[in-house]
Amino acid sequence: MPRDADSRWRFAALALGVVWGCYSPGVPPLNEEMVIGRLSWPDVGLAPLEYRRVADQPYVGAYFVLISELGHYCVVTSSVYTRAREQERWACDWRPARPERPSYGRPTG
Repeated sequence: MPRDADSRWRFAALALGVVWGCYSPGVPPLNEEMVIGRLSWPDVGLAPLEYRRVADQPYVGAYFVLISELGHYCVVTSSVYTRAREQERWACDWRPARPERPSYGRPTG
């Protein structure tokens, strides 16, 4: 192998070693926020769109949400819903609520 090609391979191996050495696999840390409210619905279809995302919601069944003091929400299981207390910090995948959609129905009155 020519010396030039050999040095390129060594550089590539070194670069990959640095990238793999810096990579830390695992779940990213969750943010803690103060819980100020809890919401639940008997079916996910009844929950307002502000608190629903396709990636979060179950296909059917009850839907449980924690609300933080910053206005964020977190979808949780029923057991987490019952354990989380208001005015306590809770580590969760907090997300900003979607803005409410305006209603374009017929005006009343």
